[in-house]
Amino acid sequence: NNNNNNNNPYRPIRLVKPLKKCRSSSGTICGVCEGDCDRDSDCRGRLVCFQKDRSIKSDRNNVPGCIGNDASKTDWCVDPDERRKWMRENNNE
Repeated sequence: NNNNNNNNPYRPIRLVKPLKKCRSSSGTICGVCEGDCDRDSDCRGRLVCFQKDRSIKSDRNNVPGCIGNDASKTDWCVDPDERRKWMRENNNE
């Protein structure tokens, strides 16, 4: 059965490095687990910009829906469902 993963098209992948400047104004739109973004419009489709400096109340270095740790202030494009789940798990809602 091929329908197992249809509810979440973004399976966890490694954080994409090197970083690039994701800016909708310059036409550089980033995909899942890519950064550095400033706003949701810098991310492809329904992805959102996970802004670590504004969103995080814990010192965790993980990025929602992505594999790998990042201790910097880099903001990453992530799946909104993964971000909601991460925020719930880390009591940031």
